[in-house]
Amino acid sequence: LASPAVHPLTIYAADGCVYFYDLLKSSDLVKPVLTLDTNGLRKPTYAMAFNPKKPELLATGDSTGIQVGL
Repeated sequence: LASPAVHPLTIYAADGCVYFYDLLKSSDLVKPVLTLDTNGLRKPTYAMAFNPKKPELLATGDSTGIQVGL
């Protein structure tokens, strides 16, 4: 996801998942290239952040707290 060749569109949703779409390489924009269940509880995700120095890290926040994942 951190590669300069990837141009992601990232959407977090009420189902607790984060959806990644590659706008340049994917011909099917209806289907995400990656889906992450951020909290395992299917609770809404309210916030998301990437670390530009460690792009493999993703932090999300929901009503139960903050999750950091690789």
